[in-house]
Amino acid sequence: MHTDKTTKSTPSPRHAGRWPAKGGSEGASTPPSPKLTNALIRDLLDPTVATLDLCDYHGLTLNKLIAILESPEFAYLQTAIDQISTARAKLVESETRFTAKARLNDICKQQPTDRHHEETIRKAASKLAPTKEHTNAQRDLTLEPQHQHTPARSTPPIAPNSAQHTAEANPPAHVPITQAPPHLPRFPGRFDASPPNQRWALFDAPAKLAFRNQTPADERSPTLHQPIFSICIAAMICPAALAAGDAYEAPAAYYSGATGTGTTLKSQLTAAMSAGHIMRNYGNFRDMSRYIDTDPNNPNNILLCYNRASVSSSWDSGSTWNREHVWPQSRQPGSASNGSTGNIGDPHALKPCNPSINSSRGNKPFGGGANTTGSFRSLGSFYFPGDMDKGDIARSLFYSDTRYAGTGMSLVNGTPSGNQMGDLESLIAWHYLDIPDEFERRRNHAVYSVTLNPLRTNNRNAYIDHPEFVWSVYVDQFNDSTLYVGDLAPADGASMIDIDLGNVLVGEVIDPIQVTLHKNGDDGTFYRVSPSAGITTNLDGCYQAFAIGTNGSSETLTMSFDAGYTDNTGMVFGSVMIDNLDVTTQAGSGKGANDGDDLVSVAMSVFNPGNGSFDSGSDLDTLSIDLGTIASGDGDASQTIDLFNIALGGAFAAPVDVEIVSSVGDTAALGTDLMSITDLSSAGMASFDVILDDDNEGVYSATYTLRVYNSRSMFPGDVIVEDLTLNLSGEVAGSVCSPDLNGDGMLNFFDVSEFLGLYSSNDLGADFTNDGELNFFDVSAFLGAYSAGCP
Repeated sequence: MHTDKTTKSTPSPRHAGRWPAKGGSEGASTPPSPKLTNALIRDLLDPTVATLDLCDYHGLTLNKLIAILESPEFAYLQTAIDQISTARAKLVESETRFTAKARLNDICKQQPTDRHHEETIRKAASKLAPTKEHTNAQRDLTLEPQHQHTPARSTPPIAPNSAQHTAEANPPAHVPITQAPPHLPRFPGRFDASPPNQRWALFDAPAKLAFRNQTPADERSPTLHQPIFSICIAAMICPAALAAGDAYEAPAAYYSGATGTGTTLKSQLTAAMSAGHIMRNYGNFRDMSRYIDTDPNNPNNILLCYNRASVSSSWDSGSTWNREHVWPQSRQPGSASNGSTGNIGDPHALKPCNPSINSSRGNKPFGGGANTTGSFRSLGSFYFPGDMDKGDIARSLFYSDTRYAGTGMSLVNGTPSGNQMGDLESLIAWHYLDIPDEFERRRNHAVYSVTLNPLRTNNRNAYIDHPEFVWSVYVDQFNDSTLYVGDLAPADGASMIDIDLGNVLVGEVIDPIQVTLHKNGDDGTFYRVSPSAGITTNLDGCYQAFAIGTNGSSETLTMSFDAGYTDNTGMVFGSVMIDNLDVTTQAGSGKGANDGDDLVSVAMSVFNPGNGSFDSGSDLDTLSIDLGTIASGDGDASQTIDLFNIALGGAFAAPVDVEIVSSVGDTAALGTDLMSITDLSSAGMASFDVILDDDNEGVYSATYTLRVYNSRSMFPGDVIVEDLTLNLSGEVAGSVCSPDLNGDGMLNFFDVSEFLGLYSSNDLGADFTNDGELNFFDVSAFLGAYSAGCP
């Protein structure tokens, strides 16, 4: 086993904002209360607050407003927003990413009598400026300032506030504004440089805060009701993977200062990982490993590095497992003892290990290149950590090199010497081949988190939280990766596929869809796949990666739909966004950070199934019709039947097709002219006739089965809705002498008298035309039959 030396490393100091001593009017000598400041900002960010009268906001005066604008809390919010805003200018056109907006218009309706007041607010406002407005809803808020004379405050220096990395068990009394309000999702930002004259906008953040362009003070006329600035706030749709709150993600403000690239970014990460860092010693790891290396399948065990064996977490003086220095103690300053701190005692740089494997590794650097695969083993003077751990090992070394920069430790290509470690080229390749899995991400969070680890360090490994930083820090600023969907990569990399799934039925299970995600460029890159609600993909998660040397490669993106995706009728839209997370900008348009997001859009129309019925007001699936008795040779009897589609859903109720699928009984005597009905719309009606043939005497019955389908022109296949049953009956009697109304077998005056009696009393016995009415035509029919005589 190799033990490791250590030297103590002092974290970068924090600088809290100071309030310069001021004299003068009320509110100038003391800062506003944090409670008031944060309450105001929370209300501005809260989309449920419909209106906000700042003139009477807890006694807020113009002086207090100025103080709030210049407070460390508000300034830090502005800084965090500014840092995040530059990252995602390429999303300006992504209207779907924004769901709500609120405006604060005409904050100063009256020109302040003291130009210092106006200038102070204007300068504070000038730190923020808008680009585009993305909104689905808006509100207007108004402030009329008090006329008081207060000299302008100078903005205090902006630096990380120590409260940001306080223990999770001791939250501040007020909600820090560097965290998202509880109703908004946290979303880790991604940053790159923007031209100095570029107006910024906030994208990868839970809220958007901006100020409108304004006329310079010297160009404004000194009239009343002159608006000085306005604030826009917009909530953003977070990727589904993070929308519910990723349990292992970093706090929203943890990397807020990581805005640069290259050496600047590395220095910023050093500061972020040093701020609030609670140094633990080498001896602490004996008790800490149980909390951070926990076997997810056995909470009493831990998983060892290299072989991933599950063993008891209890410390037995190194018999079952011991402490592996990823960066060998002999290759770093200091010496290892249970009291050693710094990198030697840092749990981000330590792993539990099988003692014999630890000894076999010795102090060999890691290496073998991208093509080495398989189990852990020695490779001459190098050591290969195995496929399960090669990425974890690389990120641990990146952490040590960055967190303890300035201690003489460094990563190099090839064989290292002194306090160096390597092989850097292999580590970078492994970083993209073995991306952070759930075990590694949980471990990183457990090292940091007081809720998971009573020995927490309160700091994190940036290269696990943001693996996209590695290329910029350890390679160059020219990452040439472009991701796209479809046949060709657009010049800006922002590709799109629209998939129309057509018409589906409520409750229908949607088959998975496969889309090919292409990658151009040899450089490795991390990317995030963010499906909208109700959609999952095989590439969900915080990030995925394309390895180095994969120009022209691709991944199959499989989109699956939740069971409830088609629960409701109407147009349903979904999407999957693919974001190339690289932060480098110098490779040109459509590459690295300049690679526009890729969008797969899915649309479908969800219909309620059709519903056939013999009645328009109720669901009548069985109808019986008696066509009565007719005389043979007197003509067929018929009746018209109406059929309805009573499906609910209005425009999204499925039309139906209807056809006869079976008939039994006396179908020669009892028939119908129904062939088929197609595309009968909701609330529509179709009619057909049923007929009793008069050719042959007898009593007849028949049953017809009508099958109802959802419209086959709209829905693929024969989607059966139901069967309807039509029962028919009727009788064909022998021939009789119809004019012989008195039944005496003779035609004479008495039959004429009988007919006239029936006719005058409106008795349908005189209805010789069988039309249900008595009129001249019945008289004519009777006389015709009377003249013809009986057979």
